[in-house]
Amino acid sequence: MAAVTGVGGERGSRTRGRKPPPSDETRRRQFLRRFPWAALILAPLAGVMLVMAIGLTWQWLSLGNDGVRASAVVVSAEPVARGPGTVVVEFQDSSGTRRQATLVVGARPRAGESVDVVYSSTDPDAV
Repeated sequence: MAAVTGVGGERGSRTRGRKPPPSDETRRRQFLRRFPWAALILAPLAGVMLVMAIGLTWQWLSLGNDGVRASAVVVSAEPVARGPGTVVVEFQDSSGTRRQATLVVGARPRAGESVDVVYSSTDPDAV
């Protein structure tokens, strides 16, 4: 009995019995079926982060437009090996009241140094 040969003398066709590769839509469905936690966790998390980013940007922009500039003295600074550090500054607002604020800063000023701060005219505790 003779064997059925295809092109080039190979047995049968290379694609015989094989399924075509899945489409992108099929892969997405398979991923969501296997890993529903990704959609359940990442979507709300992304929404919360978006709301926080909008709120912080709004606060930053309003403080930049309506803020009052003042000179402050660094009372204490927390040394951090990497990333931003925190400093406590003391300044005098426009009414003459001395105020303290804890700020997250990129630069690392030392205690006793003078720095500029911007605070809200309606809420001097917002620095």
